[in-house]
Amino acid sequence: MKHLSVLYLIFSLTVLTAAVPAGIRQMIRNGDIKCEGSWSGHLQGVTFDGKDKLYWVFNRHLVQTGVNGKLLNATMLKREGGKADHGGSPCYANGFIYVPYCGSGFNKELNGNPSYNFVQVYDEKDLSLVKSYAVPEVVYGAGAIAFASGNFFITGGRPAGMPGNTVYEYSPEFKLLKKHHLEFNSDRGIQSMTFDGKNFWFGCYSVRSGAAYRTGRDFKVNGYYNFSGAYGMVPLNDRKIFLAAPDNSRKSGGRAFVADLGKMQKTVARLELDKDGRIFYNGEECSHFQLRGKLQKFRRKHIIISTPKELTADKLVSVVSLISQTVSADFEVVLR
Repeated sequence: MKHLSVLYLIFSLTVLTAAVPAGIRQMIRNGDIKCEGSWSGHLQGVTFDGKDKLYWVFNRHLVQTGVNGKLLNATMLKREGGKADHGGSPCYANGFIYVPYCGSGFNKELNGNPSYNFVQVYDEKDLSLVKSYAVPEVVYGAGAIAFASGNFFITGGRPAGMPGNTVYEYSPEFKLLKKHHLEFNSDRGIQSMTFDGKNFWFGCYSVRSGAAYRTGRDFKVNGYYNFSGAYGMVPLNDRKIFLAAPDNSRKSGGRAFVADLGKMQKTVARLELDKDGRIFYNGEECSHFQLRGKLQKFRRKHIIISTPKELTADKLVSVVSLISQTVSADFEVVLR
């Protein structure tokens, strides 16, 4: 019986290992790789085909490598109309690489000028340009794209001081379907975006320790992480994520490494205020006294305070002051 148990365990482990794509196993095993070659500008993002190839986007280049970083192919991005020249964080879908392209000023008001934003589609076989779609609805710069449930989702720039962020949902033919509001703020917009089959991930620059957000399909934040993810992210499983970054040892290079999600996650508590300053925690009204007990109990690390525009500043300051006296945490105030 003991012998059979051992055989069953070996069989189970073999099945589980086989279920994980070989490319992901190799990425986890390699741990740290470098994108071969030097390219234009700096790294903007990276995506994975789910099998054995990575696609890196720099300002003007799309680069194909193996999961070991060895160069397979590269091409210049098509230069689109407008004054800027900026490829963004890509996504892979059905044999094609989709690259957002910003020809407008990233994070800048248009001041009546048209939006020069595009999605360029490249064939994985030879990196030839198949088609380019204009997405003028993306106002402040197309910076990142993801594919989920048959549709495409684009996000990007945000002028300084403007709260929240916007995700634009498009059909496969890039007809605008819907705009989604993101409740978190960002430093210089959202730089990268990906979808892991269940959650969306957003990578942002930060003047502090970094900020990567995870949301469900409803775009409500359900995870906050202590890394930026701004140069591209590939979630590998529930515990590991592949993070890209510029390779400072070479001009215009790229590198990526596997990080442990559990060591960098900050739990999120969401508070909502109404126009009278009443506090709602997880959808239920909560007095100041009750809130103090809840926050002390759960020891949340990142607190999002959603507030209506009509709320007076003194009431908002009162709530933030109460929380800061109760628990050590990062605070984020977003308008709705």
